[in-house]
Parts: sequence; C-alpha cells; structure tokens
Amino acid sequence: MVTATRAFDMSPAIATHRALVQAGVDASLHVFDGLGHCFYYDATAPESADAYQTMIRFFRKHLRVG
Repeated sequence: MVTATRAFDMSPAIATHRALVQAGVDASLHVFDGLGHCFYYDATAPESADAYQTMIRFFRKHLRVG
C-alpha cells in the first residue's frame, strides 16, 4: 500500500493494510509525509522515484513471469 499524509485515501489505506495483516497477508504500508493523492504522477519528484522503486520491488517479489 502506498499513500501520503495529505491524500484523501490515507485512512482507508491504513485500514486496508491492517485488515490484510490480520488476515495473515504479508502486506506493507508506505506513507509519504506531506504529499497528496497520486503524488507519484510527478515523475520528477524524488519521492516518486522512491515510490516507483517500492512498487518495482513488490512486483519482482510477488509476480513470477514465465
């Protein structure tokens, strides 16, 4: 889960993460401070690079191609 402290979806993201963990899912929550919803749409922001790397690590770990 990726969200930010000024995003309207932060509270639901936290609740979803908590429910996933309680259900035994290996879930992680990444909250970026001071940013809004879909902050990573600005590819020039340093936080976007961090968010993209977080997403890439997730997909490499959980998706198997081939």
